[in-house]
Amino acid sequence: MAACTQQSPEWLAYSECLSNCTCGVTNLNYMDYCRERFVRNVTRHDLCLCLTTRCMVRCFREAGCGELGGCAALELQMPCNLGCARNGSEPSKRWAWPTNEWPCISSLETSNFDSVEKMDDVDSALIATIGVACFVVIIIMFICFCTCRYVRTGRSAMEADMSGRA
Repeated sequence: MAACTQQSPEWLAYSECLSNCTCGVTNLNYMDYCRERFVRNVTRHDLCLCLTTRCMVRCFREAGCGELGGCAALELQMPCNLGCARNGSEPSKRWAWPTNEWPCISSLETSNFDSVEKMDDVDSALIATIGVACFVVIIIMFICFCTCRYVRTGRSAMEADMSGRA
């Protein structure tokens, strides 16, 4: 089995295959690419990782680098089928595609930071007021509890003292 490294003769075929398979994604650090592109969408982040890993498995094979080591173990941990060579049946996955279908990573919608609304001062003041009110209520409840307990113990002591005099 050959290794697909930048020094190997298979590298050019491997990197071209990756570029075609991922529909033009040039950043080969797919973990960072998916994290940066889908910051606020865990589902799309996971889907991005599945698609890029699937492309890596395919291109490793097609470039003549052999089978990706540990592919079957990796596929068991992923929520999609990676197309690893298997002896048995493929486990059912959250996302599955036919072996000849390769969805584009670039077609996944990116995170839209503009859709996150900034909290204004009125909302902040309201939340702070509610928080302070809850704190005050808890303190008052604690004082009432301590007072009732003190009165009860004092009354018990006074009744015991009175019954001792009788």
